[in-house]
Amino acid sequence: MECGVSVTNGDGVGEGGAGRVKRKPVSRGDTITHSQANYYSYSEDAYDISPTRGYHPAYDNNPVPYTSPVGVFEPNGYGLYDMAGNVMEWCWDRYGSYSSGSQTDPRGPASGSDRMIRGGGWNERANECRVANRYHFVLDHEFSYVGFRSALPSGQP
Repeated sequence: MECGVSVTNGDGVGEGGAGRVKRKPVSRGDTITHSQANYYSYSEDAYDISPTRGYHPAYDNNPVPYTSPVGVFEPNGYGLYDMAGNVMEWCWDRYGSYSSGSQTDPRGPASGSDRMIRGGGWNERANECRVANRYHFVLDHEFSYVGFRSALPSGQP
């Protein structure tokens, strides 16, 4: 799976300044609440306006929170479910630094053992529930907050 994002480096300005990825946390604007996603709510994240704090109350059986069923929350503007929170997603992209110019859908280097994980899971704060958020691991790692999304090119059944 490719993780399609647009990166603006150098003189361009994306969300939050130069070198940042332009993406809203959820489909309905620049804020997020527990009514929109399964994530860890924290008052110091400016666009986290959830009235409940900590793990999502519906998916926290104390002491171990868990993933929510797919489709519980409304889809984003592209019709995709659970793109903010719930689980981080393994990507086809390999880990590497971005080049200095503007680019669309950067895939990283052609070789390497680490693959990208994007977005945020049920255990991540709102600022980490963005597609711009990226981590990298070798493919043999497994976590309860990481998954993958099957995707087909446009027009495929």
